[in-house]
Parts: sequence; C-alpha cells; structure tokens
Amino acid sequence: MLGLVSVTFLAGCTSSTSPPATSPFLVDGSPVPPPVSPAPEVCPHRLPDRLPLHAVPGAGHQMVPGTPGALVICVGGSRTVVDQLRVTRIATELNRLKLVPSPHIFACPVDLGPTFALFFDYAGGRRLLVEVDSSGCRFATNGRITGFAGTRFLRLLHRLTA
Repeated sequence: MLGLVSVTFLAGCTSSTSPPATSPFLVDGSPVPPPVSPAPEVCPHRLPDRLPLHAVPGAGHQMVPGTPGALVICVGGSRTVVDQLRVTRIATELNRLKLVPSPHIFACPVDLGPTFALFFDYAGGRRLLVEVDSSGCRFATNGRITGFAGTRFLRLLHRLTA
C-alpha cells in the first residue's frame, strides 16, 4: 500500500513539457518589440552620412522615437551590442536631453573626446543613427534635432563601451 501511495504521489508531481508562458509586455507595461538583429555587424571606420530620417517616423520630434529593438554603439572602432533593457533606458535618456535651440551657433571648447555612434535598429530594417560627442559642446543629434549630452549620460556610454 505504501508503494502505491508513493507512485501516486510521484505521478501527481510530473510536469508538462510545454514551455512556460511569457508575457508580451516589458516590466514597464510597454509591448515587447519584435526581435531585431543588431546592426551594423562591423563598425565603420568613418561615420556614415546621417541615415535617412524619413525611415523612422517621429525623428523630427524625438531624438529616438518609438521602440527600437536593438542598439549597437560604435566608438573608436569597437562595437558594443546593448541589451534590451538598456536600449530602452538609453532611448529614454536621449529623449529627455535639453534641446539646443535652433539655429544653434556655439563656440565650443576643443573636441578631444570620442564620438559615440548609436545605431538604433527597428523592426522592418529601419535604423536611426544618433551621434554623441563626448567632449567639446557634448551635443547629441539624430540629424534633425540636437540636445546637450550631460555628464551622467556620457558616463553611462563610457561604462557600456569600456
């Protein structure tokens, strides 16, 4: 009888082989973006001309519009692929930058630091390039709008690419 109880107990503890359900939403409640391959595969030796802004709707109103699915940071020839939670954080930080009034004419200190090239990749092959200067006037621009990159934001980029 004891053996029968053990078998019944073990049979009751078996689990199904189906995978656990995953939520289609991020922790903040926003929808999970579709999978996007981080590009470029290799960082360019020279930054390309600004990528076409019409490919990413809203780039004239926000530094990083919508929900990018991937981010590649290129600096000094090195390539860093950023995890999805940090992609969202970096996009949010860029969208919060104080904007530079247009037209902007500045006498900037000497620019000795590297320029970070942030390639935000979207579903459907769309891509947005945001350039962030780490010295001089420390501007961040998507080619349409420009903001001031603060020390805290630049530290984040340096930590991610170190």
